[in-house]
Amino acid sequence: MRDPLNEVQLEGRVSMNPQIATLLVKKKEISYTTFILEIDQKNSEKEFITVSFWGEKATIVLCELKKGDWVLIEGRLQYPVSNGQSHMSIKGDNYLALKGYSGKSRD
Repeated sequence: MRDPLNEVQLEGRVSMNPQIATLLVKKKEISYTTFILEIDQKNSEKEFITVSFWGEKATIVLCELKKGDWVLIEGRLQYPVSNGQSHMSIKGDNYLALKGYSGKSRD
């Protein structure tokens, strides 16, 4: 069951082509894909957040998204620990490619 208190929507530009990997879990292969989402802040700084999709959706993301695409991501915040460092990432549930969108601010 999803936690409604941990649902996020982020809009940004895919800053690297999605990459796919496969894990072997309990004798079953599970695919996942990751990419970096670049988010423009109002103060002109940029945030970079790792986004991952798992299973069948991972293959779809790999085929449909590429570096430079604008996308709206729905998912959940995660704080994985790597080398003793914790960083924010998103486990994607859904996405919407914003074709033709330039990313310029909207009023």
